[in-house]
Amino acid sequence: MAATDLVRHVLANYCSSDGEALDVLEQAMIMEVEPLDYFAARLNINETLVYERAAQWCGLAFSPVVPSHVPANPQISRLEALAHIQTLRARIFDRDVLFTSAGLNELVRIKRQLVLQPELKKRVCLVPPRALRGGITDRSVRLLLEQARTRLARRW
Repeated sequence: MAATDLVRHVLANYCSSDGEALDVLEQAMIMEVEPLDYFAARLNINETLVYERAAQWCGLAFSPVVPSHVPANPQISRLEALAHIQTLRARIFDRDVLFTSAGLNELVRIKRQLVLQPELKKRVCLVPPRALRGGITDRSVRLLLEQARTRLARRW
């Protein structure tokens, strides 16, 4: 359950050894970016595919989007916080589901936790960051409009 295992699974044909996986991780660290984002941007791998493969490795559910019919109520008090949110809780049928765009380190921790609590697989769904931001934005339209009006009024 090492990070190199996740890297090799996500990169598939782009990475054939632990040494190559460590090199790619080092490059991401030098650039100070999330490794999964680095794979998508720098290696030109579709972000959705990166997160789908990461979900497969973890044994988590995956969705390319946060479904629009899923009721969720993000608790956002400040507009500035919107860019840093990595999870969205929603109630689907009879259970709470956590939509997350967790990064590489978090996914390694999640996989370790799933060994101890396998029932969590039913409650966590990995989504690409772009999909999570879209889902949160769609559900925060009123907050966004209110903040925009308030800022405009303050500037006048």
